Amino acid sequence: MKTAIITLTKGSVELGLGLHERLMDSELFVPEKHRDMADGKGITFTEITDVAEKAFSEYDGLVFIMATGIVVRVIAPFIKGKDMDPAVVVMDEAGKFAISLLSGHLGGANELAGEVAGLTGATPVITTATDVCNKPCAEGIARELDCEIENVARIKKVNSAFLHDEKVAINLPAGEREAIAGCGNFIFFGTLQGLLASECTARIAVTNRLTPDILGNCLVFRPMNLVVGIGCNRNTSAEEIEDVAFKVLKDAGLSQMSIRNLATIDVKRDEDGILKFAEKYGLTIDFFNKEELEETKLVTPPSLHVIDAVGVGGVCEPAAMLSAKVSTLLVNKVKSGNVTVAVAEMEGTVPDLRTEQSGVVESGLSPKKGGYF
Repeated sequence: MKTAIITLTKGSVELGLGLHERLMDSELFVPEKHRDMADGKGITFTEITDVAEKAFSEYDGLVFIMATGIVVRVIAPFIKGKDMDPAVVVMDEAGKFAISLLSGHLGGANELAGEVAGLTGATPVITTATDVCNKPCAEGIARELDCEIENVARIKKVNSAFLHDEKVAINLPAGEREAIAGCGNFIFFGTLQGLLASECTARIAVTNRLTPDILGNCLVFRPMNLVVGIGCNRNTSAEEIEDVAFKVLKDAGLSQMSIRNLATIDVKRDEDGILKFAEKYGLTIDFFNKEELEETKLVTPPSLHVIDAVGVGGVCEPAAMLSAKVSTLLVNKVKSGNVTVAVAEMEGTVPDLRTEQSGVVESGLSPKKGGYF
């Protein structure tokens, strides 16, 4: 978590300096009038509203060392929603308390407050109902399953069920249930069809498929298990790469929230369009050399153009399969303009229903993959 530590008084600067030295990937913000105290270790500012606005857009976590009332007034104009706001923690300058103020679950403020408290000797102050009652929460379950939450408005329904020990339905096969066993009063289903037919009012659908018409009454977890292989002509823009990649996913009925990473050939390490696309969405890129790509069997015929350009018959297909560590593709190569895209699905990260039919239409996906998750 990239964290901004924002100070205001001499006492808070002293505490901030110590925290900055111990908290990984943190940056210290110091008022201009206390510049000398920071000894060059902090970024100076004159208006706290300016630094708050900057921090909200550029950092994952914010630690304000000042009065809670000041923080509430300062951050109010920048609050958008629990799925967009950073984690906000408030500390008093005496270092007695670390208060999780905003985005406690989804943004990670509860964890940040605990970490800050551990580093400074403060007492963490957590007020979210599920935490104070020692109950699980949807955000924590999503992290355990390595999923992103799509429709955050339904988190409240599921967390309320956890809080009151009500049953929560979720579709996971036996092999994937251990990670959350004992976390709540779960009713497990092996298929999405079974989940949707359950009598539970609180439901979690785990799927990388786009099925909005049947998932309206479910909290949707998007497993991050898709690898997008990319090939492109030199100097292709990030906008074109993004447009093609997202269209391929949408046409295949796949959620872009389930992208784990990108994959391509190593000669593209300096390809500005791919790098900017990855940076925009916080995606890592796996690079493979020509020899590695050649050892992977192509699904579609080799391209003479690609052979001339990089010395191998294809890039996006073998790169996707190598990165996902699979021998089949979920989406074969699609070429559009200057870009080629293929999609592979990692195994063992979400329910594998290739032998179970759910009865749900597959939106044109390969029949090799069976039913929906």
